[in-house]
Amino acid sequence: MTNEEPLELKILRQLQVPTASLMEDLVLQEVTRIFDGLFGEEEPVSIARDQTGNIVIHYEGDPNRDNPKSLALLAHSDHPAFSVDGRTQDDTNLILRMQGGLNPESLILDAPLFSLGTEVYLHRLVRHDGGIITVEGGIITVETSESVLHTSLDQRDGNPSKRYHATANGLDRVDFATLKLPSLSVRDNYVSAPVIDDLGGIAINLAALRNIVNQKLGVDVYVVVTRAEEIGLLGAYGLVSHHVLPRDTLYVAVDTSSCRAKWDRADTKEPLKVITSLGAGAVIRTGDNSTPLFNGDANELLISAGRALQSRGEAVQAMRMYGGSCEASILYAMGARATALAIPLEGWHNGLQEGRVMSERVALSDLASGVNVLTTAAQLLANDPRRYSRFHVDHLQPSSLKFRDAVAGLYGKEPAFNIKR
Repeated sequence: MTNEEPLELKILRQLQVPTASLMEDLVLQEVTRIFDGLFGEEEPVSIARDQTGNIVIHYEGDPNRDNPKSLALLAHSDHPAFSVDGRTQDDTNLILRMQGGLNPESLILDAPLFSLGTEVYLHRLVRHDGGIITVEGGIITVETSESVLHTSLDQRDGNPSKRYHATANGLDRVDFATLKLPSLSVRDNYVSAPVIDDLGGIAINLAALRNIVNQKLGVDVYVVVTRAEEIGLLGAYGLVSHHVLPRDTLYVAVDTSSCRAKWDRADTKEPLKVITSLGAGAVIRTGDNSTPLFNGDANELLISAGRALQSRGEAVQAMRMYGGSCEASILYAMGARATALAIPLEGWHNGLQEGRVMSERVALSDLASGVNVLTTAAQLLANDPRRYSRFHVDHLQPSSLKFRDAVAGLYGKEPAFNIKR
């Protein structure tokens, strides 16, 4: 009997480095190191960066190189954090702004997420010869707050956001800041960590790809590690807008999603409803808050994989998880054949729903379930080419087109992809 950790947990441990939207450098660096350890010089697997800075790993498994069956597994590398808006006039304090879902006024609860005295880590990325990136910084305490006006994709115009003052801790430059939370820990069937959304998705995708390569499945599989999901799904938008992958690719956006949700996140009177629980299996996410139903071809592939696993006694779920929007919504709105796979999560966005700061938490069995769903989907696609045919035609609703245009506007304003921060 062995107590060796499953591969997805090993990967999740290695990915526990600071990250924020547009500051995903350390995670992307670790993904490259993990790739080298998992695949090395294996001929059919390659790694590259696309125009948006997403990592694209490609396993060339389909012997039909003229028109390979293609399956893409996406997960994002950023997490809600603090951006640095500058310094106070006397140059003594940093001005930190919550971004990507740490904003307590943006949705869900009246209770403030933050109290003065909350500790955060300041991070300064340092680039060395040879392309290696390290991080320097220290722990500081939030001291004062001020309200500012801020707009984003999930917020109405003029919705207030918070900016916080904090000492610079002697650093002449700070790139971003993150919450001070306990490091990753495992107890029984559960893992807690400062960031599981969506480092857990990356871990699942890489572990599934290792299975697919081991089995030499006759299907092309892409693992895409995207950027800037939390501030508007920008990495996924860039992937499709630049036509990085083949036109008929089947996409699966793999993410963690809160066990609790409500239809109108801006309605403070609507109570949160428990829609699933940890340990009940990965969720085939047939739709989300923005898109009631994802592409039929992609949904059918995952549902078939789920049924195959259920027939062997494994726990798998299928439902519309409407607590938020995931990368499948922007892929779908741009005409891609996309669906999603979700891992039930507690402490989403470090306690936004709970109104307090806390670690995120998932069940180890659900991570394993996610790996099995993706591996089985690849097996089904490799063994039956008819599953790659276009049976379903998507008729995009005005809401999807409006969603697409909103994301396109955000993408076009950011300096890293011609973008303004």
